[in-house]
Amino acid sequence: MEKILIIKLGALGDAIMATALVQQIRQHHAQDELWLLTAPACMEIFATMPGLKIMTCERKGMRNLLRTIAWIRGGK
Repeated sequence: MEKILIIKLGALGDAIMATALVQQIRQHHAQDELWLLTAPACMEIFATMPGLKIMTCERKGMRNLLRTIAWIRGGK
């Protein structure tokens, strides 16, 4: 099993448009551990997708950036 990270930090409209792509990635990697890194405002768009784990990331501030980098690196 592989770990797959999808990063979608754009605006709300971009996240809505990306849902079909995320669903295709989910289907292709059904046996893998899928993570989505997104802005808190976009979390609800993806929350109902089965098999998708979600991590939110505030996009402002150095502390938030460092926390997100540490989370990504920790997940290998």
